[in-house]
Parts: sequence; C-alpha cells; structure tokens
Amino acid sequence: MSIVVTRDVLLAATERPKMPAEIPGVGTVMVQGMIGTERDAFEKTIVGKDGKLRMASFRAALIIACAINPDGTPMFTADDARALRALPAVNLEPIVNVAMKLSGISEADAAELGKD
Repeated sequence: MSIVVTRDVLLAATERPKMPAEIPGVGTVMVQGMIGTERDAFEKTIVGKDGKLRMASFRAALIIACAINPDGTPMFTADDARALRALPAVNLEPIVNVAMKLSGISEADAAELGKD
C-alpha cells in the first residue's frame, strides 16, 4: 500500500528525475524530466494555431526541453530545432523515449495533444 502524502510533502518533492539516453555509436546524453511550466510551454510549442499537433516540431522541442549538459544546464536552445530535425532519427529516438518517460508523456498523451 502506498503512503498518502500531504500538500507540504508534495510541494517539497522538487527533485527532477534524470536518466541517461544511450545513442549507439555516438555516446550518452543526460535527460531530465520537465517541470509543470516547461511541460505547458512544450505543449504550446508543438500545437499549431489550428489546434493540431505539429509532429515536425515534437521531437526537437522535446529534446530541447529535456537534454542537459553534465553541469545540468540545457544542452540545446530553440535555435537548435532545425539542426536537431536534420539528425538521423535513430540518434533522436533514444533521447525522445527517455524524455517522454521522465516527463510523464505517454503515446496516448502525444496523440491527445493535437485534439480539441
């Protein structure tokens, strides 16, 4: 049975989950989960004005939000989106998969983002 937490305990649980993403033949990228405000901004970035999911932006935006340098600073900025989209998908997917897991984004969530 799990422990029921109080408001104060939940609000004090601020440590972000981190996990390495192994890119075969390249190396390891550290990935951290998004906080609530980052997730809101991420979702706003990948949904167009028409309310539809812009899949062309999904992977790059997720990597920009979650990939970090060894010192914990962001590895990429929005200016890197085009370069990230030009990389082989096989190099992006390990980062995307870990970022989704750490940020609580399921495949169903991704599908729902573009619906009204």
